[in-house]
Amino acid sequence: MTTAWMVRAGREGEREADALEQSLIIAGWPEVGDLSQVATRRELHAVVRAAYPNRSRTVVANWTGQLWRLIQVMEVDDYVVLPLKTVPDHVAIGRIAGGYRYRRDAAADRRHVRPVIWIQRALPRSAIGQDLLYSLGSLLTICQLRRNGAARRIAALAETGVDPGPTAEEMSSNEWVTPDDFIARAVAAEDGLELTIRELLRQWDAGRRTSSAVAVIQRDLSENGLTTVPPFTEGWIGSSIRVFKSGAEADDSTDETAAES
Repeated sequence: MTTAWMVRAGREGEREADALEQSLIIAGWPEVGDLSQVATRRELHAVVRAAYPNRSRTVVANWTGQLWRLIQVMEVDDYVVLPLKTVPDHVAIGRIAGGYRYRRDAAADRRHVRPVIWIQRALPRSAIGQDLLYSLGSLLTICQLRRNGAARRIAALAETGVDPGPTAEEMSSNEWVTPDDFIARAVAAEDGLELTIRELLRQWDAGRRTSSAVAVIQRDLSENGLTTVPPFTEGWIGSSIRVFKSGAEADDSTDETAAES
């Protein structure tokens, strides 16, 4: 089944021109070397940890997941959306055309790539439904677009420039509804959002930390580059936690909460 992904091109769109002109998606992580021979996620985690020894366990795990998607999970013919910084309020949409490559002679932040065929090079964001735009607001450099028939809708946007929206079946198949407004506020908050564990659960209409509720909340936070400190899975339900940014791509900053916004 065809999957849809979002891949960013740098905090300020510094890799956009190369991505579009050279028909590539380009990840950063300049301290990480050639991943062509990495066979398991455990191996990749060790490589990322060695490259960024001063980063927290949460951040290393998050970056490992993003790079694993790039080198192993993405498949040829999957769709990819590139939010554009150099053309504000537009995105590019293409299809992955080949496997992972490491360009040893490229600039340090442009070595991890996948070839792509760009179909829409500057599609207005106004053509995209608000629920899908929320998914494109993730802090992550590389994330899968899953909700509300995202892959089918991205395919339609690529071919026609029109978002058909979710079907009733796609909407009803969501066991849990991601609280988009809360996620957007957490992404925008430079110092994070403070609330109780009970209040966090309520954002997902959950009254207790059941296994299904925890799994969905962890998924939604992770896919949007967020985490909680301390973990919301621990402690009294009335205790306070803070929702922080944790999954932004590595750059020259020492601030782990720095994000591509």
